[in-house]
Amino acid sequence: MLKPQQPLVPLALCAIGGIVAADQTAPEMAARLWPWAAALAVLGFAGMGWWRLRKPFVVWCATAALFFTWHAGLLSCGPGAALAAYVPAQGCVVRAVGVVVEEPAPNARFQMRLESVMLGNATTASSALVLIRWAGELPRYGDRVEVVGDLHQLTPARNPGVFDSPKIWGRQGITCELRIRYPNDTRLLSHDCGPPFVARALALRHWMETTMALDLADSPDVVPLIQSMVLGSR
Repeated sequence: MLKPQQPLVPLALCAIGGIVAADQTAPEMAARLWPWAAALAVLGFAGMGWWRLRKPFVVWCATAALFFTWHAGLLSCGPGAALAAYVPAQGCVVRAVGVVVEEPAPNARFQMRLESVMLGNATTASSALVLIRWAGELPRYGDRVEVVGDLHQLTPARNPGVFDSPKIWGRQGITCELRIRYPNDTRLLSHDCGPPFVARALALRHWMETTMALDLADSPDVVPLIQSMVLGSR
């Protein structure tokens, strides 16, 4: 019995292969290779459209080159890489403006997308994502804030075999962490600056958490268990 065709499986494998190849390539080499990969992807897809090169091999190569270009460009030439090159090895004190793009949790780092970074008297525009350690009352998702803190690059894991979280963050384009020491070093500029559909999703999540806790005030240990099983809350 013939198996049904699954044309997207080879494309998915090619995309994964392109991302893995870019991830395993040194950043300096990736910076030199990604323009050639981009040209290969453009030629491959243009060949399918203009010259009717509908061979599967052409599609696979163009897909792998496209995802190699995307991931290598993110690692070597993206906003995170540009910010890491801007920050000295020992770190520096900066004044930054950005938008909170992740719901903050107590005693935990969360993500903020920068808009500008001021080091000394020089202000540089940046759209990089950074991890931020907050001091004082936590902001909300979508808040636009101005902060003063210590900006430094994420250091790789020191011991072999441990979970290398900086490498995981680096794959997402996050290369730096901003530490705020005092609550007075933060200032709220405006609310609701993030994507509105994410804010609506978070509001719905909070409503569901509140609903699940109804009539369970006398069982405080049960509520987190139910919320974690149903919503994946921590």
